[in-house]
Amino acid sequence: MPAPTFIEVDAFPPFDEIGHGDLFAISLSNNTTRMTHGLHRFAAKFIPQIPSWALANFAADQSTVLDPFMGSGTTIVEGLTRGGATIGLDIDPLTRLIARAKSTAVSHQRIEALGEVLRAAWTAPAVELRAPMEGVKNFEHWFSPEPWSWVQSLHSCILTLGCSPEERTFLLAVFSSTLRRVSNADDQTQKT
Repeated sequence: MPAPTFIEVDAFPPFDEIGHGDLFAISLSNNTTRMTHGLHRFAAKFIPQIPSWALANFAADQSTVLDPFMGSGTTIVEGLTRGGATIGLDIDPLTRLIARAKSTAVSHQRIEALGEVLRAAWTAPAVELRAPMEGVKNFEHWFSPEPWSWVQSLHSCILTLGCSPEERTFLLAVFSSTLRRVSNADDQTQKT
């Protein structure tokens, strides 16, 4: 049996132009981080071209989009760009945070101003270190004390910041997106 042949494309063709067995590869020059798609890394993340194509071919404008396993919310964001309502479900609280941050409008000027307030308030590391939630075992394996003291301090600053719930969600998603870089985890793996 011959190896499958991939057709490299900038965008997937319309459904009725795809033949049985056709295999497509999206060009690596495609932007997969437009809008809020690049906000947070996530394992097994859709590239936005896939749900965009599916919605363009199988949903009417103004359709309600349901994603029962929304992951980081790529389909939700793409559904919103079409002008319809979107509903996303997931059991993972991190995915819900990321998807909410990616799909809720916040003023970038306001986020920038809140960033300045955070920079001014975040002046010292936390004195008493604690795991972020009960039941975390071997926490010191993932974070060295000094980086964690600064991370914990920043988290506290975000939680006490005078801002709307939507702005706080966005800031917490950005905060979460930085954790791997300051941890002892391999920053190149997609595993969460």
